[in-house]
Amino acid sequence: MTPQSNIYAVILAGGEGTRFHPFSTPERPKQFLNIVGGRSFLRHTYERIAPLSSSSRIYIAAGEAIPDISCGAFRVKAFVEKPDMPTARRYLNEGTYSWNSGMFVWCVRDILDEIARYLPALHTLLDSFDNGRDYCARFFDAAPAISIDYGVMEKSRRVAVIPCDIGWSDVGTWEGLYRLYADRAVTLSPEAVGVMQQVLGQESRGENDCHVLEVSTAELDDVVRIADDYGRSVERS
Repeated sequence: MTPQSNIYAVILAGGEGTRFHPFSTPERPKQFLNIVGGRSFLRHTYERIAPLSSSSRIYIAAGEAIPDISCGAFRVKAFVEKPDMPTARRYLNEGTYSWNSGMFVWCVRDILDEIARYLPALHTLLDSFDNGRDYCARFFDAAPAISIDYGVMEKSRRVAVIPCDIGWSDVGTWEGLYRLYADRAVTLSPEAVGVMQQVLGQESRGENDCHVLEVSTAELDDVVRIADDYGRSVERS
């Protein structure tokens, strides 16, 4: 596939190290973990988007446009971010809802118009945006703490969806990772397998045993304590 000269890609790689606890930490959150196929989640994402755009047009945001309705897209009646459990069950039972994979495609002009309409404070900051390290730090300090899902997508009336069956998983939990591992859809590092099995309360498989540092504890129940390569220990109860 030939890279398109007019496509810019932004890979969202923020996070506080709360997913895949206790394997991840604030200093090494999920996107930097090399637990699937020997490469980080960030590297996997970059390699998927690389055929669509040149490397100079792929941006990584770390730390801190409507599809043509004639091309298989459907206009969205309502975008609901993180519905509560009863609502989510109803959506599944009715079978007329699509799951948002978090991959958005839009024209810059259109998304800026929607941000101006629903997040005017953010739009003001974007108007004076300067792609410099110092400015970016000030920008994130001043920007409203709200996701694009809640801030724009739930409110916009210019949303369309293209349904597809791609076996999508955002691999955000040990349980989700185990399902892929059990189906042999991913290859995990021995360390990841060991931690995953301990977190999920499973016995470790001999061929995938990881090195576990002996740690003395007393009167603890339902706790996993792991020492990483940097000598730090983390706990999960």
